[in-house]
Amino acid sequence: MEEHRYRQIVRASAWYDVVIAAGFLTPWSFAWVYGKFSLANQLLGGAALDPFAPLPALFVCMLGAVVMCWAALRLTDTRANLVRYGRFDAAMRLQAALWMLWAYQETKAPLLFVFLLPECLFCALECLPLATPRPQPA
Repeated sequence: MEEHRYRQIVRASAWYDVVIAAGFLTPWSFAWVYGKFSLANQLLGGAALDPFAPLPALFVCMLGAVVMCWAALRLTDTRANLVRYGRFDAAMRLQAALWMLWAYQETKAPLLFVFLLPECLFCALECLPLATPRPQPA
């Protein structure tokens, strides 16, 4: 894959993270999003999600802030760093996908696949090798 295309993928994955993590920034936005997730899980054939207590919600919101900062870094930093960031992002997405699979095994919540598929797609794309630049004729 050409490096400029790879950088586009890394930026697209960052925009995906912004869209997904925005609802996890505050306890109030998280409560609203969590209610929508519960409804979506039911529409997909799963059960209503368990109520969420304030202490776990704190950790969700802290993680949401970290994801937003990580996305902002990938969207604003120099082009040279994006390849390295993409490789780190792929590793984090693999970890997130593994935890989603664990959560599915424990809960059988079909909603998890809505998030698992983009994680796996971006992970695979960010793991692709880069094309070696061809030397320019003199």
